[in-house]
Amino acid sequence: MASAPVEILGWDEDNNYWAAKRHGEPSFTGVQDLGDAYMACSTRDANVIISDDVYEEMVASGDAPRERPSWVHSPRPESPGRATDTAK
Repeated sequence: MASAPVEILGWDEDNNYWAAKRHGEPSFTGVQDLGDAYMACSTRDANVIISDDVYEEMVASGDAPRERPSWVHSPRPESPGRATDTAK
């Protein structure tokens, strides 16, 4: 069974790493580059999730290859049934 996925959220200037969060956990952590994220997730059988915008930032900084690896997933779009607005 796979562990909760790790989502890379963006560059953290204060800590000088890519901010990341494991789904379901309140705390944040970080990775140095895509290889670091892969190593952290592969040992736990977890997916890496990165939005297209953040992935492009990683490519521009040299922290990820131009071609997106098959094991890097995009976030799921919010489904219409998950809206929080209950007004009718």
